[in-house]
Amino acid sequence: MLGPASRALSHALFFRTFCQQVAVIASDIDALTQQERALAAEHAIDLVMTEALQLPNSTEAPLSVACPNGQRHVFDAIYPVLGCDSQADLLSGFDVQRDSDGMIVTGKDQQTSVDGLYAAGDAVNTLNQICVAVGEAAMASMAIHRSLPANPL
Repeated sequence: MLGPASRALSHALFFRTFCQQVAVIASDIDALTQQERALAAEHAIDLVMTEALQLPNSTEAPLSVACPNGQRHVFDAIYPVLGCDSQADLLSGFDVQRDSDGMIVTGKDQQTSVDGLYAAGDAVNTLNQICVAVGEAAMASMAIHRSLPANPL
C-alpha cells in the first residue's frame, strides 16, 4: 500500500485477509501511533519508511522500489492509496438521512431519504474506489430513467 501511513495501514489490513505479504510504503511512518504499529506487527505488515520513491518504468511484476537509503523492496503489485475528500456536505441544505460517519444513506438504487435525490461515490459510505462510484452512478441513472414519464410523441 503506497500512501499516507495511517490510511495505507487500514487498506493493508483489508488486503492482508487474502494476501500473504503486505507492506505499507509511506513517508510518514513516524506518524503511526503505537497502537497502529502494534496492529501492523500483529498482522505481519511491513512498514517501509521512505521520503521519495524511484518507481520502475515497467509494469511487469515483480516491481522493485528503491528507497533513498539504498534499500530495495520487491513487490508483485503496488496499490496506491490516494484517499478522498467526501463531498457529502454538498447536500447540507437538504434534510437527508446520514449515518454515524456523516455519510449520506442511500437505498439499493442510490436514492437518498429525499424522494428524487440520489447520491453516489465518496458521499456515501461504501468503498471509496472509482469503479464503485461509477457503478453507483449507473444504478442511480437507471433508477432515474425508470422514474421518468414517457416522452409524448
